[in-house]
Amino acid sequence: MIFNETNFENNMHLKTMNGKYNMLACFLADNGKIPVRVSIFSGISKGDRLFSVKEFGNQSLVSVIDRIIDYSDSINMMKSIEHFDKGYREDIPLFNQECFNEALKNAFIHNNWLRRVAPMITFFNDRVEIISFSKLAPRQTIEGFYSGNSIPVNEDLSSVFLTTHLSERTGKGMPLLVSTYGKEIFQLSQESIKVTIPYNWQHRFETEVDSKKNKMFYNLSETDILLFKAIKNNPHLSQPQLANKCGVGKTTIQNVITRLKKLKYIERIGSNKTGYWKVLV
Repeated sequence: MIFNETNFENNMHLKTMNGKYNMLACFLADNGKIPVRVSIFSGISKGDRLFSVKEFGNQSLVSVIDRIIDYSDSINMMKSIEHFDKGYREDIPLFNQECFNEALKNAFIHNNWLRRVAPMITFFNDRVEIISFSKLAPRQTIEGFYSGNSIPVNEDLSSVFLTTHLSERTGKGMPLLVSTYGKEIFQLSQESIKVTIPYNWQHRFETEVDSKKNKMFYNLSETDILLFKAIKNNPHLSQPQLANKCGVGKTTIQNVITRLKKLKYIERIGSNKTGYWKVLV
């Protein structure tokens, strides 16, 4: 979408009365100064081992949200369950991706950015928590909050999200979360709003610590390892699905698959359409 720069600045209230860019404009600039961190713990509390911390910053908030959604999708692995009695296979994600996306966008819109603190996203073995640091908007009722008739803490930021089609004013986000998990996933206080999305099964985030596994991965790139683990978690993924899962293009996936096959990490069993991947290591 192409915007008229002057009209966009005026309509989105990106300048102060004296013509200088305000804080909202700074958040939307490509050199955003408030980093957003996504943490992963190998356990069910922050007292357990910290597996990973990834920082998303130096970009506009719109770009940061897109990157976090892509990152969460790479974490959201599939588990295949065979229903032999009914003759079909069911692929179940670790967590509901659509619910995560809605909760993440809401956290950015409802966060009090004047405190210069970004929302916090934390993955555990059994859940993911998304915390925005603000109370409900002054005119917001609890009933309206849960029903989707929400009043954003940052109305101008909400307007930007609507203009860029990052969100839509349909009010579907909250009803989706409530109908999927119930109101108990929300924890409201005077300081923050926390959303807890449970996993569909327990998953422990682990690094490859033993020497055999370290040796196994020493000659692979980050993309190689990401694709290999995706195949290991679900050997029935197609190349387009792998490309989407890894966040790379078709050519990259083909090159990585060729490399993994040459190194004897994987083998294709059957045709491209009906076959599956066999992990050899």
